[in-house]
Amino acid sequence: MKRMENIQSQLSPQVRFEPKPNAWKITFNRPESLNSFTRDMHASLHTIADHSKSHTLPLIFTGEGRAFCAGGDVLYVMDNPHLAAEFFMLEFSLFYKLSLLTQDRVAVQNGIVMGGGVGLTMGCNLRVATPKTLWAMPETHIGYVPDVGASYFLSRLDPPELGLYLSMTGARLKGVDCFTFGLAQYYVEDHEALIRELEQSSDPRPILEAHHKFPDPGESQILPILNEIKQVFKPETSVDFIFEKLGSMGSEWAQKTLKTLHEVCPLSLHLAFESFNRGKHLSYKDCLKQEYDLVIQLTIHRRSTYATGVENKLVKKSKARPNWEPNTVDEINLAYIEPFFVNAEGPKLNLD
Repeated sequence: MKRMENIQSQLSPQVRFEPKPNAWKITFNRPESLNSFTRDMHASLHTIADHSKSHTLPLIFTGEGRAFCAGGDVLYVMDNPHLAAEFFMLEFSLFYKLSLLTQDRVAVQNGIVMGGGVGLTMGCNLRVATPKTLWAMPETHIGYVPDVGASYFLSRLDPPELGLYLSMTGARLKGVDCFTFGLAQYYVEDHEALIRELEQSSDPRPILEAHHKFPDPGESQILPILNEIKQVFKPETSVDFIFEKLGSMGSEWAQKTLKTLHEVCPLSLHLAFESFNRGKHLSYKDCLKQEYDLVIQLTIHRRSTYATGVENKLVKKSKARPNWEPNTVDEINLAYIEPFFVNAEGPKLNLD
């Protein structure tokens, strides 16, 4: 018990740590900010992960309020560019560290799961969706790029065209589609009852199986448009092809998607497309390293685009299209984005 108290004394109040007899329950406790990750939360989770290496008890991750985790604290990074490298170093290395743990890690994805929240779930081997799950990687909307391993797990979705669609558009998924396409292995209607039982067991799998309900495919938002997604978001083509193909289609989905792509950041679209395709051939570890290079460029060395997106969308909460630089996808080619991937400026992510 003394050892547990020692852990608790090292943690931020934004991470509630509850050692149970047969499991450790970790609750993200920043509901007023949708449990978005702060630097202190990252540090606290590192402490928990480090201590968990000495035991086999499963870890249960959940969020207080209406979000699991809405991502990293973007405004902190925006206001403190000199601390961005450390912030992302803590975040990316945390998710990699979680992925290496030998005990079960259960992510109960109830509510909003975005950005860094998605990244943490991908460091867990057991992921649960609920009727309230709202999953997205919306980075292209703020002049950023899908990160935290997105080029790894999105490029490996079946079909991969869905992964590219999610990466470029930031489209939101409900719990039924998270389960249908493998972003969660379980779908549970009463997540609170599930967590109570998980707290009491050193083996979460039988409990997860008992609570799992196959969701109604008729509630899927993706299945009705999947064929169109596969026609358009072909990784082997180009950003230009995607725009042209959508423009040639008359469906409501195609026109809505084209409108979205015209509004989001053109540089982010090209970086997301290229990162996705490179990620197909990389390990999870190397995808994280690649994405770290990208986010350092966007948040420190070439931060005007990111600053424009955050100021417009998150500070002013404007619905108008930002004045992106470059302002159209036609102004960007491979030569323009290659420096983001090759010999990129700044510190490197060390996961060894």
